[in-house]
Amino acid sequence: MYCYPGLANYMGGDIVSGLIAVGLYRNEKISLFFDVGTNGELVVGNSQFLLCGAGAAGPALEGGVVKTGMRAAEGAVEAVRMAPDNEKETEENKVLPETVFHLKTIGGSKPVGICGSGIVDMISELFLHGWINIQGTLQPEKSGLIQKQKVQETGEEELAVCYYPGLWFYQSDIQEFILTKAAAATMMEYMLDVSGIEMQDVDRFYMAGSFGAHVDVESAVNIGMYPDVERSRIVPAGNTSLEGAQKLLLDQSLLQDIRQILSLMSYVQFGAVDDFLTRMRAA
Repeated sequence: MYCYPGLANYMGGDIVSGLIAVGLYRNEKISLFFDVGTNGELVVGNSQFLLCGAGAAGPALEGGVVKTGMRAAEGAVEAVRMAPDNEKETEENKVLPETVFHLKTIGGSKPVGICGSGIVDMISELFLHGWINIQGTLQPEKSGLIQKQKVQETGEEELAVCYYPGLWFYQSDIQEFILTKAAAATMMEYMLDVSGIEMQDVDRFYMAGSFGAHVDVESAVNIGMYPDVERSRIVPAGNTSLEGAQKLLLDQSLLQDIRQILSLMSYVQFGAVDDFLTRMRAA
C-alpha cells in the first residue's frame, strides 16, 4: 500500500495527488491550484517552482457557518436565481419567497438548507439586485422578505432574508462569508505577490474539490472570490485527489513525478505573515 506524502501541516498528500491530476508541475506557464475543503489549500507555480499554503477558507464554503447551511447533500440548495420583479404577496400582505427565489436543490427535493455553491449564488444575486450593498449589508427597504429575525443561538434579533418558507439567510451569515471570501482572496493575492506574478500572467486557475466543481463561476467572480479573468482560464477540476490516485495506480512511473513535486515545493505559513490581516481587511 502507498500513501501520497504530504509537505506540511494542512498541506497533505491529497494536494500532491491533485497536482499529479492536473499536471501543473509539468508546464512552463504559471498555474494556480486551489482546493477548498475543510481548509483552503493553495499552490501556485510551474515546472520550476511550487509555492503552497493553507488557511481556514473552507467551513463557510461548505455551509459550516451559515445558520441554515449544510453539506452538499439531498435537499441542499446548490443554485439560486432571483426575480424581484415577480414578488407577490398573499391576502395577508405576506411576501411569497417562492415568487422571488428560484432554487435548485440536490436531488430535486424540498429545500432543507443551503450548501457552499448556493451560498455563493445567494450573495451574488442579493448584491446584483441591490438587496445588499457593497459592504454586504441587507437593505430592508428592498423587500418584505428582509425582516428582523431572532437568532436561536444568541436570542438576539438581526436582519435576515427569507429565501424559502422557514429558511432564512442572516446578516451575520453574510458577514461570516465575506470574511471567508476575503481570506481566500488574500491567500491568492499574497502567493502571487511573493512569487512576483501578476494575475494576468496566470495561465490556468484550477478550482478543485466539490465546491470548485459546482460553484457558478460568474457568481464567484461577481463577489470577488474568483479573479475577473477570461473564464476559459478558470478550470473546475473536481475531485483531483481521487483522480491523482487513479493515475498513480495505472502508472507507477509517476512516483518519480511525486518526488519532483516535493523537491519543488516550498510552504508559506500565512499566520506568520505580518500584513496578512491588513490585506484581508482590504480584500
